[in-house]
Amino acid sequence: MLNEQISGVASQIEGSMRMTAPLSFGLMHLNDIIHNYAQQHPQLNFELDFSDRHIDLVEEGYEMAIRIGELKDSSYQAKRLTVIRRVLCASPDYIARAGMPQTIADLKQHAFLQYGLQSKQGEIDLIDASGQHHKIETQSRIKANNGNFLLDMAIKGYGIAYMPTFIAYQSLAEGKLIPVMADFELPTLNAYAVYPENRFLSKRCRLLIDYIIETIGDDPYWDKYIT
Repeated sequence: MLNEQISGVASQIEGSMRMTAPLSFGLMHLNDIIHNYAQQHPQLNFELDFSDRHIDLVEEGYEMAIRIGELKDSSYQAKRLTVIRRVLCASPDYIARAGMPQTIADLKQHAFLQYGLQSKQGEIDLIDASGQHHKIETQSRIKANNGNFLLDMAIKGYGIAYMPTFIAYQSLAEGKLIPVMADFELPTLNAYAVYPENRFLSKRCRLLIDYIIETIGDDPYWDKYIT
């Protein structure tokens, strides 16, 4: 097992690891991973930047980053960590007031909570049972650059949220949010560990990447709450 491998080389892993990860993903899902890894390597120090801003790893001196989505910078090496699924969801109170959308056309009448401040209007890609894609523009009631804030706004009934399941899963499991248009699939993303192409990947980073992959896997624990 990897834990045994980690323990066996604990005395060899030391120094300081400087890494960055998306804010919501880091706060919600890296705590136990970093805790367990730090327990195995008492001589290792950590400097963690939880931020959604784009960081130049070389310029700012980071060994590695966790990134979600398409990788556009060819100067980085990347290793896939896990799949990132997304969900359309809203509070029972919002659905009671606005109605449960039954068709794609119905969605155009609903308020949405949009991640990101750059685009004027959000767009959602729905995939039907035949595999056909349906892209629709949404009307944004609230825009924000933080997923946890949008989660709270969705629970409070401000509209339909389009967000990763790693953010929404607890609220869905508790019934604070309910799925919308569940008969359609949504495009998936991936989470990656990235590091500079021309820089040697340290053993402390390599073992942490392997540990994240073993811990989360390709069937993430948060998706077990999604029905």
